[in-house]
Amino acid sequence: MEINDGTGKGYKAGVNNENRLLVNGVIEDIQYHTNKLEGDDYSIIVDTITDGTDNHFLYIKNNDAKNLIITSINYFAADDTELYILTNVTGTPTNASDETVTNRNVGSGNTPDADIKGGVNLQLENGGELERIKILAADGSKKLEWESTLIIPKNRTLVFASSAETTINCTINIFFHD
Repeated sequence: MEINDGTGKGYKAGVNNENRLLVNGVIEDIQYHTNKLEGDDYSIIVDTITDGTDNHFLYIKNNDAKNLIITSINYFAADDTELYILTNVTGTPTNASDETVTNRNVGSGNTPDADIKGGVNLQLENGGELERIKILAADGSKKLEWESTLIIPKNRTLVFASSAETTINCTINIFFHD
């Protein structure tokens, strides 16, 4: 079998001595691709004071048919705390307000199809711990990147909670992709 080019110029694909196709390719990060071509990449900016032990301060629910994908979080806390990331939390956030979400493609007018709510204590219930991050105030700002990403399918939620009363600032990077 021969593989010919699609332009009609008669070029044939090459194969090496291990019978592997010779390729000159371009690798493009999927988040970059989504941001550049679809304008569907965002930053969630959180600046909140948590209210005591294990209180939920950020609620993310994906309403889009595409997966909401979290790639990284930049974080800082004024006092030592543990940051919990929880799944399968139930209830409706109380005393919540919309968080600031900014499109990372300045030329795009897209907005995320998601409920992104924040507050001092959202009073949600249950949930399983997905990740725990120890934040030491003395360490200053840090960044955590997930190679495997955190994926939130349609109608599913992810919640952030703090183990202590403190001020938490974070930027969470998300994009949508199917």
